[in-house]
Amino acid sequence: MASRNQSSILRKCKAGDENAFAILCEENYDYIYRVAFRILAQEEDAKDIVQETFIRVWKNISSYNEKIKFTTWLYTIVTNLCIDSLRKQKIHSDIYCEEALRKVNLSNEEDQLAKKDLASIIACIANELSPKQRAIFVLRDLEGLEMEEIAKIIKLSASRVKSNLWHARKAIREKLVTIYKVEY
Repeated sequence: MASRNQSSILRKCKAGDENAFAILCEENYDYIYRVAFRILAQEEDAKDIVQETFIRVWKNISSYNEKIKFTTWLYTIVTNLCIDSLRKQKIHSDIYCEEALRKVNLSNEEDQLAKKDLASIIACIANELSPKQRAIFVLRDLEGLEMEEIAKIIKLSASRVKSNLWHARKAIREKLVTIYKVEY
């Protein structure tokens, strides 16, 4: 969505234009869903978070500060909702991840990598991270956001974001080493 067009749509949304809000939702749905799914790893939970995100956007659009990038504001809402959802869950990894990790054939390292989708294994391992580390890992390593933007979204200093990311990557690396029996 072009910046000028986005500003126009946001002004209309602030004025209560439901059609403009529908356009805003349609144009931002895919990446909001992608972030929610990557953090939660559950399709239905991600859809619920997307719906709750847009409800919050509609309720709070009048307080949106146009000096902040709109996508940063959206990332903040969806990320916080995901973190809250993860905190409410008692178990961070689901049955699918447990099964995927159990199926890994430890006999031949090259065959393992050829047979398994490493990205899905990493996503499963990321499910075991703390909610905040998981969100930071997804925003940085999967979504490609800059540290400064993540710091604004998560409301931590850049150094705390870097520290959480380092711990998340370390935990994922250690689990991969354990699974694949490789040295680093």
